[in-house]
Amino acid sequence: MKTPVSLYLRVRSANGGWTYARAVIAKNRQIRPLFAVVGGQPTHCPEGVYHLRYRLGGKRIWEPVGSSASLAQVALQRKALEFQADALGIPIAATPAMPTAPTALATHPPTISDGPPKRRLTECVTSYLAETKDHKSKRTSAAYMKTLGLFAEAVKREHIEDITREDILEFKSYLAKRGNEPRTVRNRIDFFQIFLHHFGLPSLLKGKDLPKYTKKKVRAYNEIELGKMFSHACEDETDLLQFLLCTGVREQEAKYACWCDVDLVTKIYKVTEHLDLGFTPKDKEEGKSRSRITLPPS
Repeated sequence: MKTPVSLYLRVRSANGGWTYARAVIAKNRQIRPLFAVVGGQPTHCPEGVYHLRYRLGGKRIWEPVGSSASLAQVALQRKALEFQADALGIPIAATPAMPTAPTALATHPPTISDGPPKRRLTECVTSYLAETKDHKSKRTSAAYMKTLGLFAEAVKREHIEDITREDILEFKSYLAKRGNEPRTVRNRIDFFQIFLHHFGLPSLLKGKDLPKYTKKKVRAYNEIELGKMFSHACEDETDLLQFLLCTGVREQEAKYACWCDVDLVTKIYKVTEHLDLGFTPKDKEEGKSRSRITLPPS
């Protein structure tokens, strides 16, 4: 029996708008995560959101089921079983809500409409924060949580699709009135627009609308200042200061440095991943940036 339900990704079209493209499903019937058929070719669409397409009462329904391929697979199978049971006259229990997960976007019944249904802003925020908690550092996750919380204080919107350029400008003014520095305001705006991108929406502020700030020059401690620091440091603090000076590593890289990362023969320190300690290098790539630093002679 041919299933009356199909799976699509809502993706950006060539003209900059948004459209639906059929999700890529492998021969083993597993969904290829965030891949859709665009222009006849399987294409990775990282900002895509999965939707079930089917008809109810003669009207086409687009039901959002999140950005997770595994959850979309479950939703597709469940909906197909519902149609099969209905066709055979078998009574079925009410479908339970999708489990809460980083990419579950909607748990209430789909809207009957020819266009895509709107998504509740609160649900999008909850979904996004859960995902950043799982895939981002604690500091980054906290920054997104703070940003989205401040936006909720400044602007009242029920659906994420209802957010406008004027809302972001209002948010920008709200941040400035709170006393945030221009760089902080810009960071908050950037964080919020990345949040919009996650749900397939474009940036609303561009060019002159974006907050301007002065790039500050990084200032290094001079020899006199370093001498004062070392004169007041205990043995452990002295070792830490020497390590930071000799390697130039970031705070988190120093925090999770292990002896296995140090080659005392070649005088090389290498930043590596330590999943057992909950540490992943910046950009999630070993050997990138300052991953190989020459240590001074002993």
